[in-house]
Amino acid sequence: MGLITTDTVHKRFGSGLSISPDFAATDRDINRVTTWIMAAYVGSIGVRYEWQAEGIFDRSQFFHFPHPVINCFEDEQAVIHGCTRRPGWFASLLQWANRPRR
Repeated sequence: MGLITTDTVHKRFGSGLSISPDFAATDRDINRVTTWIMAAYVGSIGVRYEWQAEGIFDRSQFFHFPHPVINCFEDEQAVIHGCTRRPGWFASLLQWANRPRR
């Protein structure tokens, strides 16, 4: 699971509870579900859940930033594929301020 924000959800449903359409992938023979992805939001902030039959391998909150504050996405398709966008300047500042110290 990872904390997320999605531009399209922010524009359409600025406040309140919203649930994105779930995504399911099956094996070649369509006998079993191999991947399940969903997201739920309160306002612009949400949680993305991903389940894979083989398990989730070594990924930091599934995405490319090692210590993300919030994973940012452009739209629902990006949420499914795990393709983050760079956070805005304020989120980047918070990420820098909260980075682990050596």
